[in-house]
Amino acid sequence: MSMEGQSSFPWPGVGTSTRQPSHLRPGARGSDRAGAECSAGGSAALVLHREGQALRLVGEVDLATCHTLITALDALVAKGTGDVVLDCSGVTFFGAIGVDAIVRASDRLDSSRRLAIRNPSPIVRRVLGIVHLSEQFVDAPDDAHHSTGD
Repeated sequence: MSMEGQSSFPWPGVGTSTRQPSHLRPGARGSDRAGAECSAGGSAALVLHREGQALRLVGEVDLATCHTLITALDALVAKGTGDVVLDCSGVTFFGAIGVDAIVRASDRLDSSRRLAIRNPSPIVRRVLGIVHLSEQFVDAPDDAHHSTGD
């Protein structure tokens, strides 16, 4: 099947009336927030709060903001110890570039470490489910880690 002439990937189960990220909506403006953020051309900010080996993400993960996430992930991967944990409870948009960032970061971790997503917002859970990565990245409660999968 040829992809010529197609402007975007047709995500399964996603209708044509999906919500646009705020930076693509007419009249959208970046906001003034404290923390590490990226605002490109009126894009909504992505704010990262670092807590040890954990990052709490707030905002939209898209093409305009993803370099902020990539830079933070690179630093945590380079640190060389412990799991890398992303708290995604405050993520309001999660594009394919965000999926790419977490997969690449995970691939750079040695076998004693993992990348885990805690508290995924509904959009993060949906996107990871669509690309069949929920089981790999979404962190289960402690008592479910050793489940036999009845």
